[in-house]
Amino acid sequence: MPAKASLDHYVGRNVVNVEDYEDGFFIELDGDVKIVNESADVPKPDSVIVGTTLLIVQLSNDVSELLFGTAQEGAMQYSVALEPTKYRIADPQYSEEQRPQAAEVDQTHADSASEEPQEPAGASDSDEEG
Repeated sequence: MPAKASLDHYVGRNVVNVEDYEDGFFIELDGDVKIVNESADVPKPDSVIVGTTLLIVQLSNDVSELLFGTAQEGAMQYSVALEPTKYRIADPQYSEEQRPQAAEVDQTHADSASEEPQEPAGASDSDEEG
């Protein structure tokens, strides 16, 4: 078992339930795994995704996109876009709920905020006269 849960660990699992939960919703997968959305800004997916499979996960600092569907050619696919810092994974294999992207996104934003602008090469504040 990996030390930390990640959405891509659940590719291939089937959706068994979608329910409202607090300000958001959760998507329940096989094995009593719940992907819990905590953002009221993300619309709850239609129950039509129940019975589909998590096919693809695309992670970035801006969005965590989940693609559900079937392996049949031409079958409908459904996309759910989560905010990376506003979801968690509840998996009975782990002793506590996981927030796999929260630390990564927070660190990336902290790194970019701490970078100070560089002075262009050749620029100088000296008052030398030629």
